[in-house]
Amino acid sequence: MLADWLQGPFVYALYQSYGISRADNAALFVAGFGSSAVFGTFVGSLADKHGRRNFAALYCVLYFVSCLTKHVNAFPVLMLGRVTGGIATSLLFSVFDAWLVSEHNTRNLGAELGGSFSLAFFGNSIVAILAGELGQIMADLQPLTPLAGQALMMTFWSENFGQSSKEGTADNTGMQGALGAMWESPAVLFCGLVCSLFESAMFIFVFNWTPLLMEDGQP
Repeated sequence: MLADWLQGPFVYALYQSYGISRADNAALFVAGFGSSAVFGTFVGSLADKHGRRNFAALYCVLYFVSCLTKHVNAFPVLMLGRVTGGIATSLLFSVFDAWLVSEHNTRNLGAELGGSFSLAFFGNSIVAILAGELGQIMADLQPLTPLAGQALMMTFWSENFGQSSKEGTADNTGMQGALGAMWESPAVLFCGLVCSLFESAMFIFVFNWTPLLMEDGQP
């Protein structure tokens, strides 16, 4: 999360410094958000099948590639970086949480799950504040990379998988199972809607706040 918070405030300004217009800047942002939306529909199922720790490591690789592309002043390369960054974002907000839930259940710590998520979200808020304060300083130093986190993850995390077809029926897995859960429990649907609306507002803010502060003639 620290890597994400550190680079976030500088992306629009970086593209602008490359001479990219506001319209093309918007296209880059939409590509990132769009790839996250598309791949987010099935990346969780792939992680369940092939291992959540493996896909958490894949997040580190994809995010590293996304950051590398930002050093190249070429629109196709930047577009590639936005796509890989979008895929990484869909992994960030699905695989890690799924791994945490599974580990708690495996170790009979289900009662502690709420506290773990509370601590994680509190820590994320603190990291976001620190990243905002330290971002400019870190931008002048050697960039941080998530690959250090990947090495720690592969060393100390155990692997876990989702429910296989042998453990449950085909009706309660994959997209069909997700749609069924929303149909049977409106609370799940409303929770998803709240998250979607919140993220939409956040994405609008992320794109607009930098030009509002930097460009002449903006309100």
